[in-house]
Amino acid sequence: METKGKISQMDKDGSLLKAVLSDVAWVNVATILAFLVRFGGRIPASNFQAYLEIIPWITFIRVLTFYFAGLYEREDEEDGFHIFYSVFIAVTLGSVAIIALSFYLRTLPFPRTVFPISWAFNILFISTWHTYLFHQRQKKLPPKRFLVLGGSPKGEEIAKEIKNQSFPRSKIVGLLGEDESKRNFDSPGLRRAIRQKKASDVVIVDPDISRRRILDMVFAAEAEDVTVWLVPGLYEVMMGRTELTHLGDIPLVKLRSEPLREREKVTKRLVDLIFSIFALIFSAPLMLLFPLIIKLESKGPILYRQKRVGLKEKIYEVYKFRSMFENAEAETGPILATQNDERVTRVGSFLRRSHLDELPQFLNILKGEMSLVGPRPERPAFVKRFDREIRGYSRRFAVKPGITGLAQLYGRYETSAGKKLKYDLAYINNWSLGLDLKILFLSLEIILRRRM
Repeated sequence: METKGKISQMDKDGSLLKAVLSDVAWVNVATILAFLVRFGGRIPASNFQAYLEIIPWITFIRVLTFYFAGLYEREDEEDGFHIFYSVFIAVTLGSVAIIALSFYLRTLPFPRTVFPISWAFNILFISTWHTYLFHQRQKKLPPKRFLVLGGSPKGEEIAKEIKNQSFPRSKIVGLLGEDESKRNFDSPGLRRAIRQKKASDVVIVDPDISRRRILDMVFAAEAEDVTVWLVPGLYEVMMGRTELTHLGDIPLVKLRSEPLREREKVTKRLVDLIFSIFALIFSAPLMLLFPLIIKLESKGPILYRQKRVGLKEKIYEVYKFRSMFENAEAETGPILATQNDERVTRVGSFLRRSHLDELPQFLNILKGEMSLVGPRPERPAFVKRFDREIRGYSRRFAVKPGITGLAQLYGRYETSAGKKLKYDLAYINNWSLGLDLKILFLSLEIILRRRM
């Protein structure tokens, strides 16, 4: 949770004006280069005159979309790929608005193919420039100082994650165990601890603390102008998708049992269909090549079909390129895959690392059994087990399973089903088309980096 009164990092170091003015320059450079590309290195005078007439509108629309995309309020935890994602969305929306404007101003004498070329140049220049600004700001920022509150095992796990990967240039300034935390959970004690440790961020590890005490800690941290992080329990992730209503003059929060409205389901289905058709067309050469390679290395079927649990707990067959030896579970029965699974073939290992073994699942999407983004489909045997062991596990079947999801972005092979469930519920209860697009972009980044 962000502390109140926070000023954007660009405001703090005085670079907001610099960023806006530089964007104005890059937008015009991108448009001029688009003209040069379209007209073979020259710009006809009549075309350039028409450009000068609408450039104030083009510049205004571009900067406005950059503003609403958050480019002028970048968080110091973000990285270059998040910046690219924001720029891509902003430039695309801005281009749609500019093309619409050009059709309204019908007197424009130059071809509108200039705009798609300008779209590509804008993405390249603006994302590169803002990534550079981001790294320049990072050099000036002091290290984050984390004060971790909670039980010893949980607190140590969080501290380890912070040191290893969660935040660049971070430092653990305090790790308060259960006994010590209880003495500092009251507002005066927490404020005193924040000042003594000079903490910039407070992490509340134990989600079972009463809501009243958590609010006290949040207010205390806000008073000291630090950021509060809460490791969520099921309560927190289930509170995402809510509706505000009332009973008389009493405000009530309504939890929706159906996470997606009908129009949202239709939108999600259309995106699934369009994306899957294009994916199958562009991957057709690989879809023809992989069966030959799989057959050459090991005997068995090309496609691996396995029963999975889908929407409303209905059973369906998922399609994948076979990555294991034939009858890999003949002796063991159903067991979860591991990172260095001996049952995986050499070709299968490559397919799994690159996630290309999942290409046939676009057929599942066309059939309406899966979606691009959603909780990963699980096998019936494991679903029965997790249903008994993990509270709220059945909630993940409120949406269609997906090829990728939050749990796949931020979890690992060894991440427990309980932790993955929190990611799944956070996705379900906070669904939006923008969230789906962001997950798809980040999944593409993982595939390109071949990171599990």
